[in-house]
Amino acid sequence: QDTLEDSIPGIIMIEPDGDKVARAEAVSPIVAAGNVYIPDDSVAEAYPWLFDFLDEVQHFPLHETADQVDALTQGLRWLKFGKSARAAKRLRSMVTE
Repeated sequence: QDTLEDSIPGIIMIEPDGDKVARAEAVSPIVAAGNVYIPDDSVAEAYPWLFDFLDEVQHFPLHETADQVDALTQGLRWLKFGKSARAAKRLRSMVTE
């Protein structure tokens, strides 16, 4: 069986801890502190995926799917605690310069 790791160069597979709700709760302070930009629907015309994403986020964990929220939480966790934390700090310093 092919995995994303086989078909997308540079992707790093991570083994998630806990369930989707626990993972979301673990990174919710990052979002609550205003450290994550989630666009509102006023820019959705430019980003066709945005309506589905916002709907999933707003109705989590009761939405029929939670894959986008889960990807968001795992990405935030990786940026905050993973090996890429140094890369994220470098990116933030470039953006604020």
